[in-house]
Amino acid sequence: MVSIQDQFTAVLNAPIPFGLALIAFWFAIWRAMVWRYGGIIDLWKTMHQLATTEAVAAKAKQIELEATVKSLTADASKLQKEAEGNAKLKPLILDLSTSASTASAQLAELRTANNAVSAALSRAPTGIFRFGGEQVGPVFVPEDHKPKNKENQKFELK
Repeated sequence: MVSIQDQFTAVLNAPIPFGLALIAFWFAIWRAMVWRYGGIIDLWKTMHQLATTEAVAAKAKQIELEATVKSLTADASKLQKEAEGNAKLKPLILDLSTSASTASAQLAELRTANNAVSAALSRAPTGIFRFGGEQVGPVFVPEDHKPKNKENQKFELK
């Protein structure tokens, strides 16, 4: 069995091959980490783009729904004025008015939820710092922590 002293002697007798082996090992580990975290970053970017697309689509549907609810509310109030003397239509119009007010309340909740999602997506980290030509990862830098001038900035923001 080889003793520790023999191993140290072998390393000290051949420092350049040992150093090159350490550098090769470090480089392999470094490339594996860049590959792995590059995949995570790409997945994060894809998920962020999908969420942004879905938020835009939800906002468009919300605008369509607002127009529909406004039209429904106007029609319900118009029918209520026209059918003031008709006892048969009064319960139907009351149900229609209740449905319109419920839809309006639900639309307000939807608007609040869509605004919250849009705000969250706008605050999401979007910058990828690059160091030495390699991606390091998504980094969110609050406005108050950003350097005031370009000379203090050590990383390039992509």
